[in-house]
Amino acid sequence: MRLGWHSAWRLAWHVSLGGLALGGGGCAGRAYYADARIIPTDLHVRGDARELLLAEIPSALRKAGIQRVDLHSPTGLIHVPASEDSGTKQSAIARASLASQLALRIAVEQAARGAELDVILPDDEGNRRPVSLIRDGEDSITIIEGPPMLPSRVVPATADEIRARHGIVASNIGEVSWSPRQLAVLDQALSLLSKEELAFIADVPFVRMHRPTVVSKTNSSKTELLGMYKTTYGLARIELYDSLLMMDKLLFVGQPDKPYPLSVEIILHEVGHALADAVALSMKRDFLGAVSTFQDELKKIRTTLDEPEEHPELTAEDLRSFLSSVQAVEDTEHRARRVLGDSKMVQAYRWARSSRRGPTEYGETSIEEAFAEAFALFHADPAALARIDPGALAWFQKGEHLSSMAQRVNTHNGPESP
Repeated sequence: MRLGWHSAWRLAWHVSLGGLALGGGGCAGRAYYADARIIPTDLHVRGDARELLLAEIPSALRKAGIQRVDLHSPTGLIHVPASEDSGTKQSAIARASLASQLALRIAVEQAARGAELDVILPDDEGNRRPVSLIRDGEDSITIIEGPPMLPSRVVPATADEIRARHGIVASNIGEVSWSPRQLAVLDQALSLLSKEELAFIADVPFVRMHRPTVVSKTNSSKTELLGMYKTTYGLARIELYDSLLMMDKLLFVGQPDKPYPLSVEIILHEVGHALADAVALSMKRDFLGAVSTFQDELKKIRTTLDEPEEHPELTAEDLRSFLSSVQAVEDTEHRARRVLGDSKMVQAYRWARSSRRGPTEYGETSIEEAFAEAFALFHADPAALARIDPGALAWFQKGEHLSSMAQRVNTHNGPESP
């Protein structure tokens, strides 16, 4: 499940018009991938923004104890000296674009300690620019500014083209009002997956819905569900809601010179849940199938016993078939008990990661959400995951998530290996 923030949505609309209003908070002191909540409430974008920023950033750097500031832009590197002289710092900062100055203003906040935030900010010409701000440790800030984000001239893939390209044969994309932009981000997200990963989700439909049918207790007045992985009676699906694109005007994922819409990360997050649940889901289907077969065999025996005149006597083969169905239910239940509620993929990820915490604030809610967030970053922004959790990155790069799943699936129809 993935959440969006209503206040961030308002920011996306008002960033070029006036004040920026967002709640504070955030994780301080550790490396993590941040969301829009770390943007300060008193950040403004208006006609005199440069003058205001030049006046307040030098003292903010001093108060925050920042010793190193590097501003990377398409035109070169600007190094802000650690000098105590505000005029020296101002002259260096003045050479940076408005987008980099705004990012620097965000990075000096206490809530930004340890954070990486990929945010879209206006430059001096009013263009939207992807900017990564990284607050390393206690005293270092790196700002990386990408080129202006121009309107795409690429014609989005159709639903049929996405099916053919990625093998999502069981998906019902296109049957519920998918917009071209929604299809485009789905295509981008699926393009980042390996063939093996795509094979495991080939039977998981991507369902477009206006909103979730059931409101989650995790949701609150400040958040909105963007997507959700759901299972019902052994059937899985990924639901994507009208709000899926709501953060794309404000945040991106990836590198500033090759940004992806944040909605790509949202989709990858839900795919991560689907992969982590694949073995358990397969077990559920086996169990339901075994129960169904048992019920058919039991009905056959009861019919023979209750209506002996109309049905032949039970044969030895009938009894063997019935006992076999009973044994199948017991065997499947035994295997299911060892798998359900204990995703081996997620447990392996728990021990492989370098950090004992999730790569994002949302990843702090559970190990399952931490895995899904790490999986999404592995595909959409591996450089960020390398900085935040190199152990998790190495684990994904080795394909350990697929190896653990393949081993469990291969033992699916026989005794489970230890």
